[in-house]
This record gives sequence, structure tokens and C-alpha cells, in this order.
Amino acid sequence: MRIMHIADFGRDEPELCALFARICTTFHDPVWRDEVSQQILIRKNAMPTSDLETMGLNLESLPFRRWLDFSTPTRVADSLQVYRPDIVLVWRAEAMGALRLETHRCLIGIASDYGPVSRWRACRRLIALNEDLGEAVREQGWSDDHIDLPSMPVSNEIVQPFPRKGLHTPFEADLVVSTPLKTGDTGGYGLIRMLAEMKDIFLWMIAPRRDHKKLMAFADRMETTSRLRLLEPRLDHRAYYAAADVVVAASTKDTIGYSVIEAWSQSCPIVGAGAIGPACLIRHGDSGMLSSSGDDKALQRTLRRILQDPILYDRLAAGGRRVYETHHQESLATDGWLACFYRALGQAVPVSSTTRTADDQGKHADITA
Repeated sequence: MRIMHIADFGRDEPELCALFARICTTFHDPVWRDEVSQQILIRKNAMPTSDLETMGLNLESLPFRRWLDFSTPTRVADSLQVYRPDIVLVWRAEAMGALRLETHRCLIGIASDYGPVSRWRACRRLIALNEDLGEAVREQGWSDDHIDLPSMPVSNEIVQPFPRKGLHTPFEADLVVSTPLKTGDTGGYGLIRMLAEMKDIFLWMIAPRRDHKKLMAFADRMETTSRLRLLEPRLDHRAYYAAADVVVAASTKDTIGYSVIEAWSQSCPIVGAGAIGPACLIRHGDSGMLSSSGDDKALQRTLRRILQDPILYDRLAAGGRRVYETHHQESLATDGWLACFYRALGQAVPVSSTTRTADDQGKHADITA
């Protein structure tokens, strides 16, 4: 099966970029080489580009400009003609403009936001990245027969925690780590206000470099700079989460919640205190805790409760890890994505695929065409 990824990523989409990189690297594994080949057309200087190039994936960088971009559609059309993919995965609706729709390829759109589904009208199927996005797509007229909701995969690896010493954080201190924030996300200021009230914790905040100056200035006014560490987004945040006592998803713009699964994979309790993405995944009191968006006091109470109650702490850590193992292990979720591709082609999933996945990667999910 030949898969072409068209990835018109903006500069500020760490969650979607991380998921995209995981899907590409998963199917680049030798286990899948005889069944799946990939070509990637990606925006120049997008976050995943250098990492995927280093791994040896077949990748081409394109301008994907918003205005007066005559070269990108031509180069996409040429790549389609030469590579002749069976499946074209379109990772953002904005990339549809680079496709010449008369090609009639098997297009699958990745629905990662709540924009109008009319943008995807040329697609044969849509992949919704969580149940709420799937419901939003259905409400706009797409039938269940043309919507897939595969699990988002995270590597099975237990990573080494990022050294606290490297960020001048005492080993004995309670450490809160944020999931990635987007540019201008007000959730970062709520975390700093929380830090000002909780004098005994340190905060590692993942935010775009362009916001660091403003965030640090606000932290200076709140007298929290000595306990705040600002980090830049990356493709894999699991080492940060492995070092944390609690992870907080405080972004107000996260529609996916991929970092929740990364935290679960490292058995770290997580609090959803912002956008709908994490709230769709977390089951309150079981796989994490939920706090009202923008309610600083509620977030403080929730964090204190988790940090001061060892039984609750262990239950949340175990509950999140259990959800990860049941639904989001790489070996399980890969089966789900592959099933989506075969359904789009109107084909049954070959028995050899599920057998090889079970033998080489561990337990696998049931797959039906």
C-alpha cells in the first residue's frame, strides 16, 4: 500500500505534529516495510521535517504559501503522478488547496479542529482524532459510514526522565509540567498564577519561544521566576512527563489531547484544565482529573489533592496507564489506522497484517473491514 502524506503544518501545532511524526515513524518500521510505503509532502521548516529526514523517510519540502503559490499545486500533482499513491492522507484542511481535485485520488482527511467540514468535500473518508471531533463532523452532515476514529498511537517505550538537575529543579520538589501551549495561549498565565499561590512546587512550561519573554515578564510580576522553567515544544515530550509529579493540560486551544496519551504512557497523573481535547480523553477520577478552564482556584485545589493524597495519586497513575495499554499502545493503534486505510480502499484487512502485528509487536486490536 502506497501512502502519501500531505502535511501543510503551521508553525504552532505541536500536538498534531507529534501525532503525524508518530504515524510516519510507526509505518517506517521494518515490520511494515513489505506492506506500507510512504511519501511525505510537508511545509518547508515544519517542526517534524528534520527528524523525519534523519530517519530516512521519503520526504519533500514545499512552500504551501497561502497566497500566489503556483509552485506547490504543480509539485503536488507531479508527485501524485510519479508516486501513484493508493491513499492520500491530508493532515490539515488548508492543504486541500494544493490538490487538483480532478485527480480523483483516494483522499482521507484528518479532522483535528472544529472548522466547517465543507473543506473536506473532496475526501472519501475523514479520520476524527477524538470522539468530540467525530460528533462535530457528524453534526455537519457526514455519515458514520465515512468517519473513522482510530486511537492515537504512542510508542511503547518507557523513557528516561529528563534530568531535573539540567533545569535547576530540586529532586525533592513537587514538579508540575504543562502540556504544549500554542502562541498567545492564555492558559500559560493561569499556570503562573497557580505557581504564585503554591509556593512549594516548580513548573516546567512548554511554550513557543516567541512567548517566552511575555511569560517571563508576567512571572516576574508574580514573583515566580525562580520556580518557573520555560521549554520549547518538541516532537516527543515523554521525557518531561516522566520527570513530572503531575502533568497539567492547561492549553485553551488543544483540540486533540495527544499529550494526555504521552503522559499516560509514562504513568504520570494528569489534570485537564483547558480545552476540549484533553477533556474528551480523561475520565475524571479514574484516568486523570478535570478542572474548570480558567478557574485558577479550582486548579490549585485539584493539584493539592493529587499531591497530598498518595492513594488518589497512585489510582490516577494506574488508571491512565491502563487506558494507554488498552487503547493507545503503538501496536494496537497501528492496527486501527491500517484498518482505516483498507476501508477507504474498500478492501478487507489481510490476515497476515494482524498476525504479524501480534507476533512482532505484542497484543493487537480486533480489526474488521
